[in-house]
Amino acid sequence: MDVPAFARQDLMIAAENPDFFQATRGYHRQALFAMLTSHYFPHWTHKLLVPGLLALGGAMKKIESYLTVEVAQRLHDMQEGRKEIPSDGITWVIEASTTTDQRALKRIVQQVISVFFASAHQLPVLLMFSIFRLCEHPEYTKPLIDEVETMLKLPATDHYKNLPLLESFLRETARHDPLDSLSVQRKVLKDFTFADGTFVPAGNVICVPQQAVMRDPQYYDQPDKFLPFRFADDPSVEKGAVQKFTDLKPHFYLWGATAKPCPGRWYASAVMQQFFVHLLTKYNFKLADPKAELTFSYTTIVSPRPGIEILLQER
Repeated sequence: MDVPAFARQDLMIAAENPDFFQATRGYHRQALFAMLTSHYFPHWTHKLLVPGLLALGGAMKKIESYLTVEVAQRLHDMQEGRKEIPSDGITWVIEASTTTDQRALKRIVQQVISVFFASAHQLPVLLMFSIFRLCEHPEYTKPLIDEVETMLKLPATDHYKNLPLLESFLRETARHDPLDSLSVQRKVLKDFTFADGTFVPAGNVICVPQQAVMRDPQYYDQPDKFLPFRFADDPSVEKGAVQKFTDLKPHFYLWGATAKPCPGRWYASAVMQQFFVHLLTKYNFKLADPKAELTFSYTTIVSPRPGIEILLQER
């Protein structure tokens, strides 16, 4: 089973440099803490407050220091025409940087760090939510495994192309347990009036209340109920078509607005599916406390509750 490039890159760097791996794990927590803390202070303080909080945490400095050396070496190797350059996320960012300004060393490092942050938060949280729901609904384990085993009999080039049950399970998890109650957050730069006459003054932030939308009976039958194969049985989808985890829909805002959606959703989906399939086929899951409250909310963020124990049994 092939592992996507950024995941492969993380594993290789972790093996070579445990300090870097620990820094990447700590960075997203420190960045999240800085972001949430800044909400309680005036906007004019943010330019000093956020860098100060990140400096105290220390993870940002370690990551930046390591990546600066790595990126500088790759830029040099590319300029010299060397072919032994790793095909991973760092190289992708460099190759996508085509102008002189984009090729600046500091900018490339910042771009790589931003991808690390995105992959270090969204993916593990969504994976945890998926495991939680599988623990609550073990009756769906067998049909998911049957589908995966059928896939694994196919040539490797055909893997993960036709998994309607798995795609639906992940999509329903994201609908039932969105990582944030809000989505598509936009700051209004100048006064704006919507078509219905709603006026929004400049300086405000507008957003989509995705948690409310994805639990609205106007758009979903039994919206408060977790129905893992909801999207596999969707009558609105053309017969024979598979509704993908990455698909964009007007009332499904995991990937943001349909006009400018998340460009990393295919990567996120590929990693999610491969990690979930590995866990699904290798282990049985059980909540240590079936009555435990699994999630908690802070401001608009929805997160797995710390201290939840999951019992694993190897198949």
